[in-house]
Amino acid sequence: MAVLATTAARVNGPAFDELAHLTAGVSYLQTGDFRFDPENGLLPQAWAGLAVAGDPAVGPPLSSGAAWDRSDVWTVGQRFFFHQGNPLSEMLRRGRAMITVLGLLCALLVWLWSRALFGPAGGLLSLAVCALSPAMLAHSALVTSDMAAALFFLASTAALWRLLERLNVGGVLLVAAALCGLTLSKFSAVLIGPIAGLLVLARLARSEPLPVGRHRLVGRGRQAAALGAVALVVAGLVVAGVWVAYGARWSAFEPELSSEHTAFSEPLEPMLQRTGVLQGPLRAALEHRVLPQAWLYGFTFVLSHSAERPAFLAGAWRTDGWWWFFPYAMAVKTPLPLLALLVLGLVGAAREERRRELVPLLALIGVYWAVSVASHLNIGHRHLLPTLPPLFVLAGGGARWLRAPGGGRLGILGLVGGLLLGTVAAFPHYLGFFNGLVGGSSQGWRHLVDSSLDWGQDLPALSQALQGEDGPVALSYFGSADPRAFGIDARPLPSFFPLAGSRGEPTPLVPGLYAISATMLQAVYLRPAGPWTDAYEQRYRESLARWLDWRGTAGDPAARATLVDLLGSEQAWRDELALFEELRFARLAANLRRREPDGRAGWSILLYRVGQAELTQAVAGPPPL
Repeated sequence: MAVLATTAARVNGPAFDELAHLTAGVSYLQTGDFRFDPENGLLPQAWAGLAVAGDPAVGPPLSSGAAWDRSDVWTVGQRFFFHQGNPLSEMLRRGRAMITVLGLLCALLVWLWSRALFGPAGGLLSLAVCALSPAMLAHSALVTSDMAAALFFLASTAALWRLLERLNVGGVLLVAAALCGLTLSKFSAVLIGPIAGLLVLARLARSEPLPVGRHRLVGRGRQAAALGAVALVVAGLVVAGVWVAYGARWSAFEPELSSEHTAFSEPLEPMLQRTGVLQGPLRAALEHRVLPQAWLYGFTFVLSHSAERPAFLAGAWRTDGWWWFFPYAMAVKTPLPLLALLVLGLVGAAREERRRELVPLLALIGVYWAVSVASHLNIGHRHLLPTLPPLFVLAGGGARWLRAPGGGRLGILGLVGGLLLGTVAAFPHYLGFFNGLVGGSSQGWRHLVDSSLDWGQDLPALSQALQGEDGPVALSYFGSADPRAFGIDARPLPSFFPLAGSRGEPTPLVPGLYAISATMLQAVYLRPAGPWTDAYEQRYRESLARWLDWRGTAGDPAARATLVDLLGSEQAWRDELALFEELRFARLAANLRRREPDGRAGWSILLYRVGQAELTQAVAGPPPL
């Protein structure tokens, strides 16, 4: 698992969020200011940053200037990664290696838990499916918070279940440590509340006494009182741990680096107003300083931005999500042998005599899946990552057939062998893996985009694909990296972040090679988002006429001034031309989506050779409705 993850990571470029996570982590450690990217978890950012912050060869992220003052981690991160002379590959290698450690710890816990339930054979089976899962391999080698969340959800659930078997000081400290790690990793940590509630109810439903040290409590009332007292102690320890992690300081701002211009990236008040029923509790927590300011700001940020988010699923676009997004993502992004092993493991586990021991695993899976299905945040399969390790533990139930000679054993071993071969064949593009249900990874762009496929990681693959390319190359990129750092010199098309070379006027479209990230091809984050419509066509025709008028006055200052007066200002014209460029690109993308690409860089950047006839059709032909 370590070899596959780390070697694949060396091939892949920076994923979208890695720039923010690693920049923030190094900045936290070097400045003590916690404003950068607080919505993504202090612990994994600082943990990855440890491997970079102490290197004298790495210049620190800027801690002054306009970008610093407005907490613009993306601008500071661009400079830190690409414009300060820092060793990009080495920084990524070290930061990713720290996350790989978390992935290996998660796999270790999967093995230990499965071994305790299903014996040595079950433990090894669970370890095999965990180590060969493309999702685990992808995210255990990216500087993000997803693997940390998966580890600490599993560890917290295990520690809680162990404590409910016997209340003691060691168990309380273990639970507090795991919950503290979870709380500092990702704000979905709040789901551990209902999970813990289900575990407590399951324990109280049993007739056995509850061991407390050397004593035994009989009666549900006494047991509930004891558990309530323990819950208060654990909560107090977790709160204390969070305060310690933030330097026992309320303010997210480092006083010596702050000024009257220093602020969070977004004002707090508008976000609070979008948090619904939690607005009151959040205001109270902020007023009484229950937790550090950075943690409460990050939690508010996540809540306020999760109600609506542009998303794409199998040819459909929405901002409020689909209940079937995550079931679909699970079905198409899990290797078919692994799906079969998970089903057989669940069947085998259900036949075990100690079915009661499955309660914590089922509680974790059930609560997380219930919330995920109801969520409007449908941007990535990675949000299911915390449910994979408990499923891998349950896969150990397949040891029932391993222990019995014959067809069952051969079937399990054959499925593991098939998983191994498929995972090796998918190297190094684990993030973009799709199974045969949708035609494999080459067809993934038709089904899911964003972090399920296209997280900006394939710039090295694009650089390699462009070797020997003589004609014009145009690029529309979904990511935070700078393509020039990989030797890519392309004409800029509308991208999530403006590319170097973007002008005040639309880039002319000429025949040549068009490299388009899948997320941009599906128009998820463009202003004309989603499928091309009659309304888009009408607005495009209006904008095209204005663009032609604007271009026609290039050598006539008086005519140009008259045009400016029509819209009221030069800024209004700049906005109009920017919209025209997006509309024109969205129309081109809608035409290109009708056919297969001519090539691919990795699985996420699609390559189209576009001739003049196709360009004319895309820009001036009948609408692609």
